[in-house]
Amino acid sequence: MSVILILVCVVDSYTTGLPNTLQAVIAAEFYPLLSDNEQNAILAIGTGIFSFGLWFVFFFQYSADTWGRKKLLFITVLGMAVALIGVALSATYAMYVIFMLFLLFFFNSDIWMIYVAESVKPRKRAKYTYLLLFIGTGGAIIMAINRMIFIVNLGFWRGITFFPIIVAIPLSLLIAFKLKETPRFQQIQNYRAKKGKPSFKQQIKSVFQIEERKSYVTLLWISFIFGLGFFATSTLIQKYIIDIGYSEGQLTTGVLISTLSVVIAFGANSVLVEKFGRKKMMIFYSLMYSIVGIGVVILPTVGGNQGFMLLIIFMFLSGFAAWGLNSLLRIYTLEFLPTKNRGTGLGLRTLAMSIGGTLGLFLSAPLILLISLGPTMIILICLCFIIVPIGMRVKETKGVDLSDIK
Repeated sequence: MSVILILVCVVDSYTTGLPNTLQAVIAAEFYPLLSDNEQNAILAIGTGIFSFGLWFVFFFQYSADTWGRKKLLFITVLGMAVALIGVALSATYAMYVIFMLFLLFFFNSDIWMIYVAESVKPRKRAKYTYLLLFIGTGGAIIMAINRMIFIVNLGFWRGITFFPIIVAIPLSLLIAFKLKETPRFQQIQNYRAKKGKPSFKQQIKSVFQIEERKSYVTLLWISFIFGLGFFATSTLIQKYIIDIGYSEGQLTTGVLISTLSVVIAFGANSVLVEKFGRKKMMIFYSLMYSIVGIGVVILPTVGGNQGFMLLIIFMFLSGFAAWGLNSLLRIYTLEFLPTKNRGTGLGLRTLAMSIGGTLGLFLSAPLILLISLGPTMIILICLCFIIVPIGMRVKETKGVDLSDIK
């Protein structure tokens, strides 16, 4: 199970970075004659359209509570491979957006995280979750290396899709024939066989009838705000750096350093969240991302070697804070939910973040035309400061046994 879930994390972390890293080359291929602001506004709209795919992640996570964790893990992994084939074959920007929409249906489903949560003892749950994240982010490192090979050296961006396609297809078969369903879900299935399955409305309603309903709803609002401030900036920042005048080679260096920060964030989280607790780290990451994120937008305008070195450092810190917060919100959510609601509740959190992200992208398009991309990103990043006072209301879950949650 561990090997399969690590490979799922590798594929997922690889594909998660693709929409961000392809923006500059996509604009150069499909809209070479437009100004930077016009390109960026189109990219914001296109990204906003395919970000609707993340809304449907909710239905996959909801279905994990009805069809089972194994079936949905198989569907999402195979779906990523098929969608990436379409991305590689895209001849127009419209085709690219459509296949990216399908890709976002399937990635970031977090079903692997449910497997870990339901298979590991409470005191080791965060450790093993972040350990898999830590190892799985090797996919993001491979993506950065492939960026150097296919985009910088060969000028063939479609080649960057080859690795996840080659891995995901046999991995989906491995899931289908070798991976077992989690014991806790099987218990729920046995219970439902006697009592009957709840309807979609009942399943959604029951999520908001848990003991820690207020804290869970607060986490939904935090996820929405984080999506609002994070999506547009994370998907357009690399294009912005190219617009300022940095080369693809320099940007790839920044991407690789940022990727390493994600690896370190996942590794550090396994220690930090157990030592200091979920709430304190959530507030810390929110403040850190807001402050450092503004620096990432400002520093490219400095120019020169000194400005580039500072930009690399701030990209590292921004990646550390953003992915530290995002992974923490996932595990925090799981620790409020009982087994029968875990997939649905996690799906609602993803939906809340996705709605915020889509709204932020569509709002950014007119702002880019009005005030340009840099100021637009600063406005959106500043929204993440709001998470700090809201996060004070969330209950700490350190040491909670998932089997005791009602």
